[in-house]
This record gives sequence, structure tokens and C-alpha cells, in this order.
Amino acid sequence: MLTFDNLNKKMAGIAAFVLMAIMMSGCTRPLAVPGGKEAYLIMTPTPANLEETYRLGAGDVVAVNVFGQPDMSVASVIVDPAGEVNLPLIGPVKAERMTTRELSLAIESRLKPRYLVDPHVSVNVTDYVSKFVTIDGQVARPGVIPIAGTTTLLGIIARSGGPTNLAKLDEVAIFREIDGKRMAAKFNLRAIRRGEMDDPIVLGSDTVVVGFDRLKGVYRDTLQALPIFAIFQAF
Repeated sequence: MLTFDNLNKKMAGIAAFVLMAIMMSGCTRPLAVPGGKEAYLIMTPTPANLEETYRLGAGDVVAVNVFGQPDMSVASVIVDPAGEVNLPLIGPVKAERMTTRELSLAIESRLKPRYLVDPHVSVNVTDYVSKFVTIDGQVARPGVIPIAGTTTLLGIIARSGGPTNLAKLDEVAIFREIDGKRMAAKFNLRAIRRGEMDDPIVLGSDTVVVGFDRLKGVYRDTLQALPIFAIFQAF
């Protein structure tokens, strides 16, 4: 027969099991990507390279300037649904998924040697349309978020409904393609909220992943199992 003392002993045993599970879970390794100051060095774009890191997409509008050739320059041209820009003399040029620097080089290669011996082309984005950030992990509404201009990590997480109660706030990772390489760095959202760390800029095509706190997860899962566990141990 189950007595009050026996129940207390069983619940004490359950509590010890919960504590052990939490301690074991706490031994898991942190996310193995750069953090702290190194994360900011990797992911902080300068004003000069903010545009250079952005990859064009359908709907974006660019200005194309061919140095010394106003008839070949275009003040405003849209990237069409096929991902191309239509330019004087050379016609359509593939622009989608290119940076402005890459598109400049592509236009230069089309201009020489048929039209110009040594062309110099600059491309600037005048209207961003296709900027999207993917957010995943422990947020209320994971998915793809359109952005205009620049935004920050706090802004993106707020637009996703905020972190869940199982979020590991000191392991929020940003993934970005830099110079053709996939890079990652982690940030401490708690420290950013307190003003102890800067709020990093998030760029179009970035992926943000909010980590899972295993301690909270084990604690929640164990508590949910307590009533069933107690019933089965009672007899």
C-alpha cells in the first residue's frame, strides 16, 4: 500500500533523477563556431562592403555606369524575373545571385574587345527588393523574413516572434557567405539585450539559428513525465 512516506521517498528519487539528467545534459559541448570578439570581426560589415556582400535577385534595381561612356550607362535597370538586366549594345546579362562587383566584371567582359578596349564599369543597387533572412531554431515563428535596408539580430528575432522558453540565448548563430565561403559565428543575445555587446547587422541571404537549451529541455521533458512516472512507481 502506498503511504505518504513512501510517496515522499519516491518523489525524492524522482528529484534526484531530474538533477542527474540536468547535470549530464549540461556536459554537452557548446556550438563549435567563433564567438565573442572574433564573431564580430567575422560578421561586422563595413559601409563599403555592405553592398558588396549582397547578392542580387529579381526585382532589385541597379545603376550601371560605364566610365566615360554615358550612352552605355543606365541610371536605373531592374533585374527581371529571369534574373537578368538588359543593357545597351550587349543586351541581357545574368545578374541573379551576383554581387555588384561580380556583375561589373561580367559587363566589362561583354564590352571588350568588341565595344571598348579597356572598359571600367561600376554597379550600384538603388532599390533592394529581394533581401530575405532565414531564421530557424528556437523562435516562435521560424521561416523566411523579407527585409529592406539594414536590420540587426535583435530586429530579426523580434520579427520571428522572439525566442522560445527553450532558447539558448548565448548561442545564436549567424551563417553567411563571405568571399565564396560559408562562414558562421555565434552571439550572446542576453548580453546584446543588456547593452553589454553590440547588436550585429544581419544581411540579406543570412541564416540565423537560435540554439536549443538542453538543460531547459531535459527539465521540461522530465517534469512532463513526472505524473506518469509516479503512477507506475506507486504499485
